[in-house]
Amino acid sequence: MTYRDDRRALHERVAALTGEIEQLRASKRPTDDAPPTDGGAPDHVSAPRLDLRIAGALVLVVSLVGVGAYAMSAESSESVPGILARVPGSPMAVDPLAGLALAFANVPAGYALTGIDAWHVSDDGSIDMTSTAYRGRVEYNAAGAPTASPEASSSAPLGARPSPTLSFVPEESFTLDRAGLAHSRSQPFGLITPPRVPRPHCSTREVWAAARTAGAPAGAVAHLSYAQSRTQEAPSWSFEISDTPYRFEISDLTCRVESKPSLHAPVR
Repeated sequence: MTYRDDRRALHERVAALTGEIEQLRASKRPTDDAPPTDGGAPDHVSAPRLDLRIAGALVLVVSLVGVGAYAMSAESSESVPGILARVPGSPMAVDPLAGLALAFANVPAGYALTGIDAWHVSDDGSIDMTSTAYRGRVEYNAAGAPTASPEASSSAPLGARPSPTLSFVPEESFTLDRAGLAHSRSQPFGLITPPRVPRPHCSTREVWAAARTAGAPAGAVAHLSYAQSRTQEAPSWSFEISDTPYRFEISDLTCRVESKPSLHAPVR
């Protein structure tokens, strides 16, 4: 699941929790703590327990918004045909990194790369875009500078000053597949945005070679993801062969495996 997919799922969860909070508030009555008049059990949740449920839901909503759960607007365009033919190795042995320059030719000034996701990469580092067994594709993500939150005017009277808001971070996403190059634009907001990363140092062939050294089998296809988390000092690659235990973190500085999980159970 990509960063964009995670954010969409969180957005839906926030909306559901917001509705639940409103229902909980509506069900709360001043007599919630009073014992039932007929000696039976209360037919609704007690006030203390209800307050805890509301507080817990609010904490989760705030946490989700803090990691950029909402996307305020999004635009999509149809795939541009013919571009795939310009990528080296097209269409049966596409180099996933070769399409980066084509994608960034359409990125506004001031944007920087935030990540690359390549699906169904063969052990030679290429993608067969003609396969009917799977949909080989590459997604290139970039982000612009976050907009500053509005500041309260010192001349505005109390009660008329704007409330602080979360900053907006414009993002561009380009997906290269057999249909061409598709483009989408969004403006998520939140306290956390994906770090900017340089062009990868390691090729996808080198990433696969590192995984092979660590035990990954030849003849498979893998999902390769290039990004940098806020706990990392440098970008890295995530390597995963779906429905197998072969999953590795590979340094983009050394092109070697940094960590790997236990190989006793499949990674789902």
